[in-house]
Amino acid sequence: MKIAILGTGSLGCFFAARLNAVAEVHLFGHWEKQKAHIREHGLRYQDLDGKQSTAVLHVSEVEKYPKYFDLVLVLVKSFQTKLAAKEASQLLNTNSAIAKVLSLQNGLGNREALQEVCGENHVFAGSTTQAARIQELGVVVNTGNGEIYLPKDFSNEVMLLFDQAGFVVKAEKNMEGILWTKLAINAAINPLTAMLRVNNGALLDHEITEKCLVGLAKEVQAVAQKSGISLTVKSVANEAKRIVEITAKNRSSMLSDIDLGRQTEIAAICGAVIEQGEKVGVPTPLNRHVYRMVKAAESDRRFNLEDLEQLFA
Repeated sequence: MKIAILGTGSLGCFFAARLNAVAEVHLFGHWEKQKAHIREHGLRYQDLDGKQSTAVLHVSEVEKYPKYFDLVLVLVKSFQTKLAAKEASQLLNTNSAIAKVLSLQNGLGNREALQEVCGENHVFAGSTTQAARIQELGVVVNTGNGEIYLPKDFSNEVMLLFDQAGFVVKAEKNMEGILWTKLAINAAINPLTAMLRVNNGALLDHEITEKCLVGLAKEVQAVAQKSGISLTVKSVANEAKRIVEITAKNRSSMLSDIDLGRQTEIAAICGAVIEQGEKVGVPTPLNRHVYRMVKAAESDRRFNLEDLEQLFA
């Protein structure tokens, strides 16, 4: 199988390293230093047990592989999806028996943006709980084994390939519930870590951060319920706290973006919650406040616990 992976960040590189052993994998992206390093030195991969290996990858340019790939795996940031959609449409071989574009991105709206360009029949949205980070140029580290959730009607051949690459793959009837549950957890955890510039575990160290986490999660759950979406857990707030506990040492992807002075995915997370809340008549004041605060943090504004307490004053 020929697989194009769009995204040279942590998950893009992680999936490339794993899938390279069982398929012809090409990595595409716009992080030029990363691409040049991997071309010259290969992609070094470190697993949870510390074992390292190097994958020799194709690091390619879109215009050189028109209509070449059976599967295009989209792992870019949500604000890059429109560009990725154009690239996916150029890369996908629509005559292939598989011909799938698969998004495993955070947030909402990615599937719709991809479908607009690539066609509804070719585009699918899945979800993953896999965690990884870029340690340095050309080095990706597994920071927590996770699962891949794919729609029930997705390609069995692709599912088998993921399984052969060492992933745990689950076929799900309720993908909307999976996506919204992950959205709620991301909305509860990631913005707070980014604003306060702390690891996940710090969110349970203070009453005010835990109160914010719970409040954010409950707002998302209320919007989902009013929208007729069945979440996969009874209490998203409790699930978010559980995730914080088992990922206490992790730095969220949103915090990494703030650290590096990059745009975050807050629009596809809290922004998506706000937008859907307006559609179904559910207020989301805490998500609105946090959205504005993360946008300010992108411009290097600093926040502390007292700033969070003001949200409940």
